[in-house]
Amino acid sequence: MTEEYTQEEYWALFDNLPEELKEAVVSPQTAKAISNICDKNNIDNVRIVAEIIGEVLLGVLSPEDNLVIELEKRLDITTKKAKQIKKEAIMFILHPVKKSLEALYEIKIESPSLEAKNKIKKGFSRDEYREPIE
Repeated sequence: MTEEYTQEEYWALFDNLPEELKEAVVSPQTAKAISNICDKNNIDNVRIVAEIIGEVLLGVLSPEDNLVIELEKRLDITTKKAKQIKKEAIMFILHPVKKSLEALYEIKIESPSLEAKNKIKKGFSRDEYREPIE
């Protein structure tokens, strides 16, 4: 369970982050990845997922220990769905900043397998606005 932080405390945490993590927190690519993850997993409350991922990037919530628990609790979802969201968050958001997160948390972050990457990317590759090529 995460502590409650004030807005000023979050900004202080942000100010002390390495540049790579600061960029990930405010990146449009991070926002798009969160939106895609929520769409793929039928999660309506994107804001809560964004808050949880933000807490991981800020150093408040460990991606290894508490991420699944927080997803389950705050979104009221199954462990299976929370683990799937975690897997996708690691692949598309956390893995690109892996070294900075490992230094911040003093842990090793799991790397997704090639098979898992390909399987998940297939779910994100469909573009609803394009017509099929014949």
